[in-house]
Amino acid sequence: DFMDATATDAQIRRFSLSLGDVVITKDTETPDDIGVPALIAESFPELVCGYHLTILRPEHTLIFGGYLFYAVASRFSAYQFYLAANGVTRFGLTYQGTKNVRIAFPPVPEQQKIAAFLDWKTGQIDALIARKKELLEKLKEKRIAVITQAVTKGLNPAALMRDSGIPWLGQVPQHWDVPALKFRYNVELGKMLDEKRITGEHPVSYLRNVDVQWDKINYEDLPVMDITQDEYPRYTIKENDVLVCEGGEVGRSAVAGAQEDVIGFQKAIHRLRADAGNELPKLLYYTLLWAVNTGVFSVEGASTIAHLTADQLRRYRFPRPPRSEQLAVVAYLDKRVGQIKKMTAKVESAIDRLTEYRAALITAATTGKIDVRNVKVSTQGQP
Repeated sequence: DFMDATATDAQIRRFSLSLGDVVITKDTETPDDIGVPALIAESFPELVCGYHLTILRPEHTLIFGGYLFYAVASRFSAYQFYLAANGVTRFGLTYQGTKNVRIAFPPVPEQQKIAAFLDWKTGQIDALIARKKELLEKLKEKRIAVITQAVTKGLNPAALMRDSGIPWLGQVPQHWDVPALKFRYNVELGKMLDEKRITGEHPVSYLRNVDVQWDKINYEDLPVMDITQDEYPRYTIKENDVLVCEGGEVGRSAVAGAQEDVIGFQKAIHRLRADAGNELPKLLYYTLLWAVNTGVFSVEGASTIAHLTADQLRRYRFPRPPRSEQLAVVAYLDKRVGQIKKMTAKVESAIDRLTEYRAALITAATTGKIDVRNVKVSTQGQP
């Protein structure tokens, strides 16, 4: 879907896209992600190029558009774009910076052969990557299915079941209870950052929303805010606290490990601290992972609620098995999810290697490091 806009006749003539044009990104948030190209491979009447893109229009007697696309996509060109980008928080390519990028252009017939070769080979690589990504999705689905079964039905398939009284939960084992979180955990929202009140007298490193990822917490290079000692019970974390994101990816969570230093947390995070010894925080982590991935935090057709308030979180009711079963479920999930995680890492590594090979092949072919003039391009087999 394209955005509708108005343009003068002069703008339409100048910015209309033609078959064989290459458009590149000229604005980005990081200088290593600029100059990304796309080939205009079909005609689009009344379609003009937007402000954040630059049109590279080849002189067709000298340059083949398909080759230009690959030449611009090469690492050789990407490095030149990186050097030419200007900016601090956002980066942009100037007209001169784009114009001065140097590209090797063999005769047009050779350009066409290189482009055909790369179409063929990158098509094969892209097909492999697509299959790997499909496998990643299946592994993700498998992980969620395993977690869902364990945290809502338990490990005993013969267990007697009862209605939980919660429509989105359905049946749970008869001997499990389903209390609201407020009866299980103390829920505290972090301290609001007020730069005007920072005195520097009580500096404490604090966690932000971005520092809490699934099953992982970043403790490196944290910012600092004032938290006095009398505020420590409310606004600092300790081992086995469950940290839950209240916005962004609502419900994203992790369990805190042992702390050597005092660590606070910002208002974008809920801290859940167990009220009694019959709670296993790692089980709550798996339960929240299930809840987020199955839409428990969705509301009125939206993908998620915008913000998960402390009152909302306290009211949620999740299944709770007896302590002995909690230990068994967590041990089982740590093993099964760990196995799936290892398989996922292998597939992601394969995708990275294929992506690296793809980039190296494009660079080699467009800089004359490999000669493809006599390679017979086929839709099957290898060259």
